[in-house]
Amino acid sequence: MGFYDFIDSILEREGGDKITEDTADPGGVTKYGISANNNDMTPESVKALTERDAIGIYLESYYNPSKCNKLPERLQASFFDAVVNCGISGGTKILQRAANNKNPKGKQISIDGRIGPNTIKAVHNLEVERFKAFRAKYYCDLIGKNPKLERFFYGWFKRALKA
Repeated sequence: MGFYDFIDSILEREGGDKITEDTADPGGVTKYGISANNNDMTPESVKALTERDAIGIYLESYYNPSKCNKLPERLQASFFDAVVNCGISGGTKILQRAANNKNPKGKQISIDGRIGPNTIKAVHNLEVERFKAFRAKYYCDLIGKNPKLERFFYGWFKRALKA
């Protein structure tokens, strides 16, 4: 399993070629899930994206730097979806919190948002369902800090369970 096995489902969950300009979305103008504000792009360049462009951005700016391919196969699709939706650091922190919940004291890892050998080792026995639960918790915590985002919760929750 790898990037090309789950990129189509990512593009679908991200709305495909539909351009969104939701003022409540901190990412700004978005197409294929690629947002202007989170990718240092102009709104015009996002609107001009092709599917092939978006796939290239996901591979080079999200998949490769997240080291998704270093994780157990069972976690890769869900983790990558979290990286796309929450950023590399955000998705990794969710993964690290879930691992710390699973592993006994003495085997805890730093929640630093970086994938290194300790994180890779710590997630060896992590269940996908536990990761998904911690992803849902992340969204609840995020809304607690910024209640204006609550309108996105139902979609985020469904996504966390599905991905």
